[in-house]
Amino acid sequence: MHRHGGDRRRLGGARQGRPQSTELVGSPVGYRIPLVPPIGPALMAWATESELAAWFARSPAPLTDEVRQGYLAMLGRLREDGWTWFTKDTDFMRIQDLLDSAANEAMPGEEVLRGAQGIVGDPEFNFMPIPLQPGGRYEVYSVVAPVVLPGRDTVIGMNVLGGGAEFTAEEIAHIGERLRAAADAAARRGTTSHT
Repeated sequence: MHRHGGDRRRLGGARQGRPQSTELVGSPVGYRIPLVPPIGPALMAWATESELAAWFARSPAPLTDEVRQGYLAMLGRLREDGWTWFTKDTDFMRIQDLLDSAANEAMPGEEVLRGAQGIVGDPEFNFMPIPLQPGGRYEVYSVVAPVVLPGRDTVIGMNVLGGGAEFTAEEIAHIGERLRAAADAAARRGTTSHT
């Protein structure tokens, strides 16, 4: 995924299961959706203050100071750790289901925003990743690490989908660290290649 102005764009895809599998995971390559909270934290972690202000302003529902501070804390943890994760047990799945439906039905951005408005506007909505507890087991939907190029003006998110498989906290952290290492290598490669 890639941040492009006020949109998130899918740049590539992976295949689920064995290499011969034809089942694509996630939205189709090239699909664009509005980049609004809570969509795209890995793409916004190194955003400038003005870019963050614009991201918050595009929210499909009003953000309280508490929610805004929660997003800023999540982005801070993501910058510190270099990766984040989402479980199938959170409201993340409500957003992901909307995005999957939008991609499969080629839903226009305005309709995606209306759907997100209903979800994010719910007072019970909680998008924040839960802290990993040692020895805990979690159904993982996604682990994501940002690729930050020099100048921090281009951010690409590398995403590994868990499909709801159960992992221990230690396994999730290991996956996150390996993904971070891959993202760091991609960033270094991006400084020496124009492909």
